Amino acid sequence: MQKYYDAVNYGNRNTSGFGVDYWNKGDLRITPREQIDFLVRFYENRLPFAPSALMTVKDILIQEQTDKYILRAKTGWSNDYTPQVGWFVGYVERGADAYFFATEIDIKQNEDLAKRTEITKNVLRSLQIIE
Repeated sequence: MQKYYDAVNYGNRNTSGFGVDYWNKGDLRITPREQIDFLVRFYENRLPFAPSALMTVKDILIQEQTDKYILRAKTGWSNDYTPQVGWFVGYVERGADAYFFATEIDIKQNEDLAKRTEITKNVLRSLQIIE
């Protein structure tokens, strides 16, 4: 895994700590700005992976699709810290335009988990990017 984190320059690329669960409990860190930079390179197919693999991931990430836009995103949650951290990252394709987002919030109770997407979608609606 280290080879791939280095190849795509993902966050601090630190895979130490807690074995296979290092992205939740280890030392891997990424800022929202770094997340956006990664998403732009992903969207533009500028990552060192086969185009077919990138397309497969893009298809998996579709959360909403209308005749006006496609919302591609994923959630994330690290519950091993206090406060816990929740993510909702992705982008909206609207015609020839793409709008990127990386929402990171503190999770203080399980009810906060839904707020990752709720907050982001409310902002996207207010900007008239999605309906």
